Amino acid sequence: MRLTFNNLHKNLILVFILLIGTVAISAQTISVCNRSGVDLRLARFSLSPSSFFGLDCSPMGTSGCQAKMFNWQSIGNGYCEEYIPGSFGAYWFAVQLKDKSGSWYSTSYSVNQKIIDGNDRGWSGISDSSMCVKNETYSSYFDRIVQGGWGAVNKEVCQAGYSKVKVNLLAQTDERTNYTVSVPFEEPPAKSYPNVIRSSDGKVAPACGYRWMTSTDGDFRVNLKPGFSASANGVAPSKGYRWVVQGPSPNCSVELIRPAKSVPKKPVKRNR
Repeated sequence: MRLTFNNLHKNLILVFILLIGTVAISAQTISVCNRSGVDLRLARFSLSPSSFFGLDCSPMGTSGCQAKMFNWQSIGNGYCEEYIPGSFGAYWFAVQLKDKSGSWYSTSYSVNQKIIDGNDRGWSGISDSSMCVKNETYSSYFDRIVQGGWGAVNKEVCQAGYSKVKVNLLAQTDERTNYTVSVPFEEPPAKSYPNVIRSSDGKVAPACGYRWMTSTDGDFRVNLKPGFSASANGVAPSKGYRWVVQGPSPNCSVELIRPAKSVPKKPVKRNR
């Protein structure tokens, strides 16, 4: 039977569809799970070839790779999101948690240099990296493409309506292995909150003369304790108080200065 051009064309399309289906079934997944107990959002981008054959991502390529940018996506507590990067398996994430006052802050992860260098597969924290994300825009779909690799994205000057955010997580994958990262609760950096410090055990605490406004986990607002007044050097005892343990120790304390008791004079007996 002679193979006509139309039959050949149909067969090629069928083979192409089967190949795509096979890759999709066997492709690895990257899962991000929110185990923090609070709201989580992430922005991400992935590298992919900018041409069908992917030669532009090879050392012989001239146009470089394309970086697919995605804006913020919310992941509820206890939920996971899966991503399939395909055969070009590198994903960069900007992961943030939300505190009780409504502020977003970046989480941190331990650094595995082998993963950063591309010599291993899995998760690693990453520092001194950033990318432009559209302000307060929540969407899980592709938003724009930036020509070039990670270096171009990291050095990019943000256009109007975008802000630079910290990239704190990197995933290096292959076609065979699935990876899952569970994001735990992490207290925000103390410098993001006025009059809050980080103690020697790594936890945040009110600075000298301050106390928590509420007992709610994740609420890092503080106000002055009774007997303290704000000063140019931090705090000082209010009028009528004095130091017991002087600052800047977070355990500083003051006490009320009580007036000395006056001793009543005994009546003087006079001789008649």
